[in-house]
Amino acid sequence: MASLKCPMAVTSDGPSQLFVGSLPVTLLQPNKNGPEYMSTVAEVALKIAERRLDNGEKEYRMEISRPDDFEFLYAEGITRAKYQTLAKTWNLNVDFDDFPARIVRLLRERTGSASPVQLTCTLSQDLSICTFEVVHVIDMYTVRMPIELRAVRDKDLLCHIINNMRSLQKQLCKVKTEKKQVESERDELKCMVNDLKEFRSKAEQRMAELEQRLKDAEKRAADETLRREEFEQDLQLERDERDSALGTIEHLKDELAEAEKKARELEEELDQCEEECEELEEKLRDSELSCSRLRGDKEKLVIALDKAKKDLSKANHVISKYLKGELRSPSDRSLDERKDELAADLKVKESLIDEMTASIADYKKKVDDLTKENKELQETLQVMEVERSRSARVIEMYRNQSRIGPTYPAGISPPIFHGPGTTTLLSGRTSPLLGCAPT
Repeated sequence: MASLKCPMAVTSDGPSQLFVGSLPVTLLQPNKNGPEYMSTVAEVALKIAERRLDNGEKEYRMEISRPDDFEFLYAEGITRAKYQTLAKTWNLNVDFDDFPARIVRLLRERTGSASPVQLTCTLSQDLSICTFEVVHVIDMYTVRMPIELRAVRDKDLLCHIINNMRSLQKQLCKVKTEKKQVESERDELKCMVNDLKEFRSKAEQRMAELEQRLKDAEKRAADETLRREEFEQDLQLERDERDSALGTIEHLKDELAEAEKKARELEEELDQCEEECEELEEKLRDSELSCSRLRGDKEKLVIALDKAKKDLSKANHVISKYLKGELRSPSDRSLDERKDELAADLKVKESLIDEMTASIADYKKKVDDLTKENKELQETLQVMEVERSRSARVIEMYRNQSRIGPTYPAGISPPIFHGPGTTTLLSGRTSPLLGCAPT
C-alpha cells in the first residue's frame, strides 16, 4: 500500500490541503486499435484542497496528475451547487461539508487489491475529461461516487509543469549531491578495493603458507596418530601380560591356599591315622592276650576233656562189670542205690562232656576268628604305616613349596599326585590319605 500524505496546511491567503498522496488506480484509456478501453494500473498523485472563491463561496478542488506524464493533469472545483447535482445523480447521503472528509476516510481504508474501496480513472475519447470514481462495496451494497475532472491546459498546465520542473530540479540537485557523495564513496571504495586486493594477495599467500603448514601438521598428526596407535597396542599388550600375570599370581595364590588347606587336611588325617594305628595296636595287643588266654583255656579244657573221658571210661567199665554181676557182693549199700548213683554220675559226666565239647568247639571258632582278625589287623597296620610315611613326605613337600615359593612357569600349577585308590579299614570308613600320595 502506498504511503498517504495528508498535511493539513491552512493559511489565510491560500487553499487548505485536505489530502495529498500517491495512489494506485485502475486507469481506463481509449484504445483506437483494439477494444474500447485499455486497462492498466498506474500511480497517480491526488490532491484535495479547500479554498474560497472571490464571492466567498467554499469550493473543494480535486486534482489528479501522473509523475511520469506531465500532460496528465485533471482538476475540478466542486461547489455546493455542483455537489447537490452530484448527490442527486448518485444518491449520496453525505453533506457537502462532510463530502471531502468521507473521501479521505475511504482512501485511508484502502489496504490493497482486496480492499472494499476501489479507485478507477476513466479517460474520454478526446482525453479532455477524466472520471475519478470511488467505489465502496458494503456487504452486498455498492456505493459509487464518480467525479468528472477536466483536463488542465494553458497557464495552469504550464504552472503545473513549472512546479514539477522545479521539483525535479530540486531532486536533480539532490541527486547530484548524492552523486558526488557516491563518487567520493566510490573513490574511497576503490582505495579500499585496492587495499583489499593487496590484502587478499597477502592473505592468499598467507593462506597458502598456512595450508602447507596445515598439511605438514596433518602429516605429523597422522604420524603421531600411528605412533600413538602402536604405543596403545604395545600398552594393551603389556596390560594383557600384566593382567595375565596377575591372574597367574591369583591362581597360584589360590593353588597355594588350596595346597596349605590340603596340607592341613593331610596333617589332620595323619593325626587321625596315627590315632587309628594306636587303636589298632591296642586291639592287636588285646587280641594277642585273648589268643593267649584262649589257648590256656583250650589246654585246660583238653586236660579236663581227657580226664572226663577217663572217668567216663571207668564208669563204663564199672557199669559193665555191674551188669555182668562181677560186682554183686554184700555191701552196706543196696544194689539199687549204687545203680542209681552210678546212673546219675554217668548223666552228669555225659552232660559235662557235651558242655566241654561245645565249649571247645566255640573256643576253637573264637581262636580261628581272632587269628584271622589278627592277620587282617597286621596287614591294615602295614598299609597304614605306608600311608603315614607317604603322607609325611607329601606334607613335607608342601611345606618346602610354601617356604621357597612356586617355581613353576606362569599358567602351570604344581602337580598333585594321586595314589592307586582307597583302602577300606576295619571301621568301615575309607581313608582319605590314600587319595593323594607322591610317587
